[in-house]
Amino acid sequence: MATLFISDLHIDADSGVDTLAQMLAAQPSDLISELYILGDLFETWIGDDDDHPIGERVAQLLSEYQAIGWRVHFLPGNRDFLVGHSFLSRFDGRMVSDPSVVDLYGHRVLLLHGDRECLADHAYQAVRQKLRDPDWQSGFLAQSLQARREFAQQARAQSQAHTSAQSASIMDADADEIARLLELHRAEVVIHGHTHRPAVHALGLGGRSALRVVLGDWHSGPSWLLVDADGFRLHAENAEISVAWPRSH
Repeated sequence: MATLFISDLHIDADSGVDTLAQMLAAQPSDLISELYILGDLFETWIGDDDDHPIGERVAQLLSEYQAIGWRVHFLPGNRDFLVGHSFLSRFDGRMVSDPSVVDLYGHRVLLLHGDRECLADHAYQAVRQKLRDPDWQSGFLAQSLQARREFAQQARAQSQAHTSAQSASIMDADADEIARLLELHRAEVVIHGHTHRPAVHALGLGGRSALRVVLGDWHSGPSWLLVDADGFRLHAENAEISVAWPRSH
């Protein structure tokens, strides 16, 4: 059996749903038991009561795979952190907290979105702290859909301007923080998205081996990760990276 991971699709139009449908249809569906979406499935998400048809199209698609036996898990990203249980219930999806540790084929794997670990981006971290505050979220969700859409549009423009003005190093996850989390959670592997820099990094932590697997974004085409008992196959930018599980010491 295998586990499928995706993140950073940033769906905001029908074409994005079609691309997801095509990618899922190309997978060995009879071998996959779990699908993990590690955030930013949507470009924006203003609440589960949003009546935009994109949400329903995605839910219908994922429900088809839930029906054939896949278990679908969702870990919120910085674009869709307001996805809630009401939306996930449309396809019997399961919420995953950030961070979470799961057992995959006898190995401890740490799951993140990856935005919390971009510690050098102080401006973003300040905004993140505000948006994740429960009181702010309650006030935001109490507003009309139109008011929320206008806020999301403005926030999206500000985010794009901020991203374009930052250096590459500032926008990346902090390596020391990733190592700290691996040690804290006694994990062998960390899988995350957000940074749009697909890669597999071999790490050495106090005499033991570990892996950092970074998922790709979908701006230039689908990206996904297949994990099974043998290891990892990361598909991104029309290439495939295959890596075995870290060796035990």
